[in-house]
Amino acid sequence: MSVSILRWKNAWTETSRQTGLLYGAQLTGTALNALVHIILANWMGEAGYGIFSFCLVSVIQFIGYFFEFGAFSAGARLLAVQKDREEERRVFGALLVTGLLIGACLAAFIALFSLFGGVIFKHSQVPWSQARWILLIASGLSLAVPLQLLIELSCQGTNRISLFSFFQASLPAWGLLAIGFAMRFHALTPLPALLAYLSGILLACLAIIRILRPSVKNLGANVRMILSETRKYGWDIYIGRVTTMVSSRLDGLLIPYFAGTVAFGSYAVAQRISQPILGLARSIAISRFRTFANVRSISPKIINWNLFLLASMSIGFVFIGPYAIRLLLPGKFEAAIPLILPFAMINFFNGLFQPYNSFLYAHGRGSELRNISVIVGATSLVGNLIFIPRYGIRGAAWVGVIAMSIDYLFHLHSYRKVKRRLGDRPLTQADAVVAEELIG
Repeated sequence: MSVSILRWKNAWTETSRQTGLLYGAQLTGTALNALVHIILANWMGEAGYGIFSFCLVSVIQFIGYFFEFGAFSAGARLLAVQKDREEERRVFGALLVTGLLIGACLAAFIALFSLFGGVIFKHSQVPWSQARWILLIASGLSLAVPLQLLIELSCQGTNRISLFSFFQASLPAWGLLAIGFAMRFHALTPLPALLAYLSGILLACLAIIRILRPSVKNLGANVRMILSETRKYGWDIYIGRVTTMVSSRLDGLLIPYFAGTVAFGSYAVAQRISQPILGLARSIAISRFRTFANVRSISPKIINWNLFLLASMSIGFVFIGPYAIRLLLPGKFEAAIPLILPFAMINFFNGLFQPYNSFLYAHGRGSELRNISVIVGATSLVGNLIFIPRYGIRGAAWVGVIAMSIDYLFHLHSYRKVKRRLGDRPLTQADAVVAEELIG
């Protein structure tokens, strides 16, 4: 009994330490990121910030979701099972080479899209004649988008939570420096703002790559191992991730198309300032990823603590959010205020299923995650197509609430099913090793 108590206590102490470190970094990063977007929104106004958000979110990041192909997820899983740092460096080196190739493909695709995308937006509310040149010039830096995901998953797979925390805090810091440089020359229009934002992501990624010291030894063998893992595990994760992201981010295309980029700017403001609600839940899930890969269930303490914090922060945001918008963006983005409640609910449900998602992901349950994503994606897609043309940004926000609540329910169901299956098998050697590590 005393050994079990000690094991649980040490595991929870480690969870608290890593979660606190990561959430502190995420709070710092969120605050700096909020400062970046407040500066951009105030400086460029609703029209300029709307075009900036369209180019970044609706085009570059949206298309970027397709350019991962499950390789990063598979690589993170391989990193999680390596036994020493040298092997981790070799796997990371192969993963980095893969990521650079994927990033180059994304940059080329964005450039092509800027030339031919007018066919899609010809009859929309998007000022495409202005947006196309912004996208063409910024296309080269768009390779930073897949690199960001690669770094996040690599830190998660190696359990380098302190490094992940540094990365989270440094992302907006680099962007803030680049934007400050543009402001110095009074050149903060949508194009320089986008170049500065993407440059900040790229600089933050390069700093972490230098620290992780990738190795290209046995590059061919490690690339083949990543591709093999991608086929049997990463592809299901990729299909699920793309289905979820495309459906959940489809609002980023439909809102500008039907309501214009100005309305999308207000939607983006509400979305940005609600992000701290989700931060702690993601911190818990990320910090426990490697442990989840080797245990049979999630501690009830983690689940209950996550619920309490999410509820507290969501309620607080509902009351504080409107005042924050009026204080930080006086006379602007008033359309974002009615979105405070639905975005609080979106992040609440999203945060609830983060530990379950990490557990299923760590156990290689790609098919379950894919099926959840397809169901939620279909719900979100149909809802957005029906409600955005009629109700605009309010319709999009409430469709998000419905989709995230369904997402939570299916994650909970899948977790319970997997937990029952794991409980029926005998204790493996891997379980024993992890138990010894938790005891210390």
